[in-house]
Amino acid sequence: MPTPGRSRTPAWSGAGLVSLALPLVLALAGCSPADAQTQPGGGSRGGKPTAATSVPGPEVTTNLRDTMPFASKIVVSAPSGKLGSVTVISAHGSVRGTLDDAGTRWVSTTERAPGVTYHLLATATNDAGGTTTLDRSFTTGPAPRTLTADVSPFGGQEVGVGQPIVVRLSSPVTGSAARRDVERALVVSANKDFGLASWHWTGSRELHFRPKDFWPARTKVTVAVNFVGVRGGKGLWGAKNRTVNFAIGRALVMNINDDKHVMTVTVDGKAVRKVPVSMGRSGYETRSGIKTIMSHERRVRMTSESYGGTDFYDEIVYYAQRLTWSGEYIHSAPWSVGVQGRRNVSHGCVNISPKNAVWLFGKTLIGDPVITTGTRRRMEQGNGTGGDWNVSWATWVKGSALS
Repeated sequence: MPTPGRSRTPAWSGAGLVSLALPLVLALAGCSPADAQTQPGGGSRGGKPTAATSVPGPEVTTNLRDTMPFASKIVVSAPSGKLGSVTVISAHGSVRGTLDDAGTRWVSTTERAPGVTYHLLATATNDAGGTTTLDRSFTTGPAPRTLTADVSPFGGQEVGVGQPIVVRLSSPVTGSAARRDVERALVVSANKDFGLASWHWTGSRELHFRPKDFWPARTKVTVAVNFVGVRGGKGLWGAKNRTVNFAIGRALVMNINDDKHVMTVTVDGKAVRKVPVSMGRSGYETRSGIKTIMSHERRVRMTSESYGGTDFYDEIVYYAQRLTWSGEYIHSAPWSVGVQGRRNVSHGCVNISPKNAVWLFGKTLIGDPVITTGTRRRMEQGNGTGGDWNVSWATWVKGSALS
């Protein structure tokens, strides 16, 4: 069942896009077709200026075209009368404007969503009591910049229960209002209840989503990117909607105890293997905390330069599974088999035997959690996708623009 962040309703999102009822706006016109009289400067496929009484109303003009350039301001004028109201509205919101002191000229002041049909309704009166209504529809042209989103996991991918959703934006989004709109437009739903969940902005171009606890096993997840009509900043608008579907696999978790030098692998809560390990020695301590499998690499070159070590090493390792951007892996280490399960000798990686490395390599998914305990060094947020789980829930929620 779909579940929202910090609530339990069918889909995770903020308030939806405003749905505005155009028939109510049209009711404001106050005239019937039998009363209609064409006035200078008006008329369009969407309607004509009309006089609501037998007394001629003032002329009402506008610079609108059927397709209005994105950056052009809308101008409505009644030189020989007074404008009463001007409404410009669409399914993606309204356009605000200002009226001059004389009450004869209205100019839009806010941007319009690109590629969207708007409806303009304006009324004006004159001293003789005549009323004119201008009723027009138009479409906004494309925005100068388009906001898009890359979503991970990818469509069709199966991942572990510890995999956050990561959205990378094509352009920075900095304003609080824009961030709220972007976040509301990213809706996460699933076929199972995943409990409390929240987005968290890690920068102006990236935000992550995770439940309070790991995902339920064997869950189908949908991320809807509803960006049409969403403003990301001045001249920056979403122009496309899309959905990404992925699956959560079985719940495989690796718990590593530094005191006992052993990794316990569980599947759906049942221990399936205990693996002797050797982790980082003094000065190269392995990080404690929650990490996740980030990649599978059958062969990788590891050097002291890549890790930042002071003592030189240059090794080719096999059946390596990356845990952090800083270079921690679980990998085959035939040279340390004799001490695995007894003491730490590595430069921070988790050494296991070739046989166990091959077995584990074939069992894991991207996003499977690796939980390490007993070392003095802590896992950092941002040092790999698993880092998100090391942030307290209260702090995580504060990273949402909707909090």
